[in-house]
Amino acid sequence: MDRSGSTGSYNNEDAILLAAMINQSYHLFETESLVLSKGFSLRYTIQALAGVEEPEPEPEVFGFIAESTDKIIVVFRGTRTFKDNESDQDLYQVPYPFVKNAGKTHRGFTCIYQSTRNDLIKAVSKLPKSKRLFVAGHSLGGGLAVLAGFDFAVNTKFKKPFVYTYGSPRVVDPVFASDPDYTKALSEENPGFCPDTALCVPVKIM
Repeated sequence: MDRSGSTGSYNNEDAILLAAMINQSYHLFETESLVLSKGFSLRYTIQALAGVEEPEPEPEVFGFIAESTDKIIVVFRGTRTFKDNESDQDLYQVPYPFVKNAGKTHRGFTCIYQSTRNDLIKAVSKLPKSKRLFVAGHSLGGGLAVLAGFDFAVNTKFKKPFVYTYGSPRVVDPVFASDPDYTKALSEENPGFCPDTALCVPVKIM
């Protein structure tokens, strides 16, 4: 069955495209260069701060935003540095600061996302609402994709982002995961999204 035009179901072609884009986010971090899929242009490079209580934190490249004629893609890489690993291990949960009473989230991931959030929101908000917004990440980046996807859905004009995670660690607490806005934004019509699992499978949460 041809599902390439479906707006509310898992799509293999999208999943492969997003995996390739995530791979390029690693290249961008390691070599300061990337090769985008045909038809896409780089719109923004995501830089954020990692590490626990660093006296003089330095920004790291964590991903990018790319745009085509019909898609906007936001991708995040996974762990690559010692500071990233420190953030991975910062397991204490803190209130999610961007949606009132939304529950708690992994502090390490939340701090990384918070350090780039305002600039990222500004960059996304400049792009056309008529295009489909995809948010994806691998490993640590999967955690950032969860935090960003919900933030975009609630606080930007993109109310139905498509969020794909690959090998994502656990990110949120039960209160956050059961929030009706979270479920609606990232699960109800978004079966490519796999909350708090290490696997991404095409299932629909009703």
